Amino acid sequence: MKARRKHVFVATFDAEQYWRDSQLAKLPFFPDGDAERIVSAMDEMMFLFSQPGDVILTRKAFQPAYLNYLRSIGFDFESNPFDLDVRNEKQKSMFELLLESDYHSQLTEMIGNNAVLAPFAVLPRGDQVCESYKLQGRLPSFAIVQRVNSKLYSHHMKDRLQIRNVGQVIQSGGDLLETGEKLLQEGSFLIKDLFGVSGKGNLLITSKSMLERIAAYLTSQENKGKAVQFIVEPLLSKSEDFSCQFHLNDEGKLDMIAVNKLINVDFAYTESCTPDQSFLANLEEKGYFKMMENIGRELFKDGYIGHVCVDSMILEDGEVIPLIEINARKSMSLIKNQVDKHLKQRGLSGNLSYLSVSNENASFGFEHLLDSLDKEGLLYTASNGKGVFPLSANTLDVNQHLKKAAKGRLYYSIVSKDVHEKQQLNEQLRSCFTRHAYKLFN
Repeated sequence: MKARRKHVFVATFDAEQYWRDSQLAKLPFFPDGDAERIVSAMDEMMFLFSQPGDVILTRKAFQPAYLNYLRSIGFDFESNPFDLDVRNEKQKSMFELLLESDYHSQLTEMIGNNAVLAPFAVLPRGDQVCESYKLQGRLPSFAIVQRVNSKLYSHHMKDRLQIRNVGQVIQSGGDLLETGEKLLQEGSFLIKDLFGVSGKGNLLITSKSMLERIAAYLTSQENKGKAVQFIVEPLLSKSEDFSCQFHLNDEGKLDMIAVNKLINVDFAYTESCTPDQSFLANLEEKGYFKMMENIGRELFKDGYIGHVCVDSMILEDGEVIPLIEINARKSMSLIKNQVDKHLKQRGLSGNLSYLSVSNENASFGFEHLLDSLDKEGLLYTASNGKGVFPLSANTLDVNQHLKKAAKGRLYYSIVSKDVHEKQQLNEQLRSCFTRHAYKLFN
């Protein structure tokens, strides 16, 4: 059997900003530097994909206490002991930081020879990273990745595969006004940015006055030379959000990985959990998995290989909408599946969720939280087989040095065989935060 080569995991979670054409008009948004820094620190969750001897390269170095914890529960990987983003340049991708790093020789020595680049998503300059660090990597071209991740591609895929398509493409402020007025006669509708993600780039239009303001906003950008291109679609009455994860290999063979139910709030991801067998049986009966194979076949025809996450939903009347959009990259639900794989070895199960907090006590960070959870018997360990399994550390502390009441986020899994115990552990985790002067946002 051929020996597995060392993998080098690198992640930039807000990949969409690097795929988006700068000449496209934007919907109104409020910049949030704290949130952007939190997203930039999510790269440490790539440890879940690692096998012994692999390398995880992160923007901010893993905290020693967190590394020790992960090793105690069975993870064995190498990582950079220094920050790669030494100047806090959150607008730069990890590929850019690696190419500009002052630590090139140290990183090259850690990586060694003949290692494989395993990114969260394909971004510009990936080929240069492979060349600079002598990494192997069968990656699709950036142009292909950019194309298949556009919502325009998903929109046309529905027509290619004869999936019911309620969306329309609008290409001017005037077009939005005309189309929107018709849609409002039936109810509220969504405007979707071609590269919007997890709550950003989806705008719900509920009134004519709101529509007129947005149309005028887009027209003003149009007059400055920006290209207006969005998808609009009626707000459907859904009962379930879910997603399917699969992988396309070099020959186009589709490896079905998982289906995960999603809990979204205001169009933003909040939790992934495992569906029961009746849910999966219903999808099988309605031809859902055959449709995923069809989508995979078309993606491969268009030159894409790698991980895929297809967002889907079930309407209140039971209709399965197999394709909302295609995400040609790794995903939060795929990360949740990696949690499942790790816990399954021990006969356990969990989920993937997060808490958004602000810290009124700058002296209490992740290391103290880890210690508190351990002392209170709430921390998942190899010996107790239940508790809170922290999936990130830097996301909690990344803004701490900037100001008081800085925002943070803890990604975690609640590990337990009992549903009621999971709820209890979740409440105990929240109580631990509030006792240490954290304000909770969800």
